[in-house]
Amino acid sequence: MDSKAIADSLRKLASDKSKRNKTGILREVFDDIEACLAAGISQTDVVKVLNDHGLEMTYGTFGTTLRRLRLQRDKRSTANRQPATRQKADPIGRSDENTASVETEAQADSSGGQPDNQQTIFNPSDLRELLNKKVDLVALAKIGKELNRKRKHEKRGD
Repeated sequence: MDSKAIADSLRKLASDKSKRNKTGILREVFDDIEACLAAGISQTDVVKVLNDHGLEMTYGTFGTTLRRLRLQRDKRSTANRQPATRQKADPIGRSDENTASVETEAQADSSGGQPDNQQTIFNPSDLRELLNKKVDLVALAKIGKELNRKRKHEKRGD
């Protein structure tokens, strides 16, 4: 078995446009099509150019094929992304070194050992858990009224 001859035959077959389907040909010029569309060229004009070059295609077929190619591209780009490793969950997306320096600066600027504006590091699953909890508005209203009474009483006492 001659693997070089097989590879050459496959390359020749891939370059033969008469053997390829419309999707394969569009995939080859996909970036150029996207560039035209991004520049404001209408899909109708792109279809006319494709038809002028021998790729007979209706506007509907072009739209459907373009959607499929975009979905394939998005799936590939999502699959190629490496999952980010995280030691700490940071709502701003800073690295651990940056988080540590912000915390150190906040502690250095603080008076009495209490940081003035320290960033809170939280776990996203904790946030999801909080969002899924039922809120007792009646109990919160009672607490709010109590706090307002205490504040008014403190102001009168001053």
